[in-house]
Amino acid sequence: MLALERALLRGFLSAAESLEWKQGEVAAAESGLLLQLMFDGKYEAIFSSSAIQNVFSASPATEENIDSYLEKQILAYLDCSAEVDNVERQRLMFLLGVGSLQLFVQSNWTGPPVQLKLQDFLPPALLQNFCEPKTLHATILKMLVLDGESVYTLTCHPILLLIARIILVNSRHKLASLQLNRIWLEIKMPHGLSLCLADNIHSQLGLCMSDELNCVGDVGCTAFLEAKFFHRFPSYSQMSAVEFQLLVTEAEALFTGGESWHLAVQFHLESAYTFLFYYEYKKAKHCFNMAKDITKLQINLTGALGKRTRFQEKYVAQLILDVQRTDGFLLPHSELSPAPTPLERLTINYDLNDDTVLNEIKLADADQYQVPDLCAEELAVILGICIDFQKNNPIHKLTEEELLAFTSTRYKVEIFYEDGGEALEQVVQRCGDASSLETFKVKLLEPLANLI
Repeated sequence: MLALERALLRGFLSAAESLEWKQGEVAAAESGLLLQLMFDGKYEAIFSSSAIQNVFSASPATEENIDSYLEKQILAYLDCSAEVDNVERQRLMFLLGVGSLQLFVQSNWTGPPVQLKLQDFLPPALLQNFCEPKTLHATILKMLVLDGESVYTLTCHPILLLIARIILVNSRHKLASLQLNRIWLEIKMPHGLSLCLADNIHSQLGLCMSDELNCVGDVGCTAFLEAKFFHRFPSYSQMSAVEFQLLVTEAEALFTGGESWHLAVQFHLESAYTFLFYYEYKKAKHCFNMAKDITKLQINLTGALGKRTRFQEKYVAQLILDVQRTDGFLLPHSELSPAPTPLERLTINYDLNDDTVLNEIKLADADQYQVPDLCAEELAVILGICIDFQKNNPIHKLTEEELLAFTSTRYKVEIFYEDGGEALEQVVQRCGDASSLETFKVKLLEPLANLI
């Protein structure tokens, strides 16, 4: 099961894992069907599962709130006396929580649009008091309010985040059968699998920052990094030293070994972005540096002789980003990283068609500064360091020049897609970065607008 948990964190199965999983007992169970839907990215289909439909089939009490009904049904489903059946039920609820969080992110950020309706899985009696969809939507948003801070009113499908919070946060003590569930639910993990990522996503919806979410995010990320579960969490204060050491060992086991470095990089990057959101710049930089150390990349802003315009006669110093691997180090288990996008599916590289400025800097010794073939996690590290650099430096012409060095490097490497679909948000983000840095250069903005 540990291998499947890692694969779920990663988002896909390798060929060897897929063969092993199909021959295992989990594949034949109802949770196995939901796992396959998760790996296929068909999160909406999870709500059509007969097992999930049965969870919310009971009629609600008179004038019962939606959140109390959901929590009551989920807890009742998990409180099963049969041990074998209970393990399967915990898997199903955990997958429902993860799928809900993934579907919420898809609906509000990554796309495509989600067509899920509440009537598809909730009893009509629970919704009969809401004559207008707007009223129902506003009611659910109020249930997500923390510390009195308003929630963004245009949030799509807030019921998905509500379900994810009930399962991954409120009911986490009921998910004891998962091998690493205490670690998944108490620290921040990639791919939306934990309470802290649920809170991190939740924090993005608030019009103001929530102290409660900030506390949870800080505890979740720092706890693993500093191994202070014992003092941070009240439930751990009753643990013996042996039990606590076992818990930390389980956490470390998830990230040790060549097969887990991908998850370790993503964990530190996710932690860094959470710290950045709450202006914890020192902690964020520490996490970015830990991710860079794992990949063993050398990322430096340096100078190199080159030409930037068509009419330059002499090479002059240009600021570039030099990315190299330490001693030619190659990361193991490349099959566990998302495959590069085929060239025919990459976005078109538009020429600037500028009378003066070249399409890119022409270096005197271009071979010396060739960017190596980078995997998806390595590109994410470069992007993270770029964002950290931007957040930690004041607005200045030199800062813009330094950020352009990062942007140009990101344009030279291939775009990676997690699930095989076109990652339009990556293209838009890169174009947005370049556009903001080239605000006063109209000719450079025209091809970017055409690209978008």
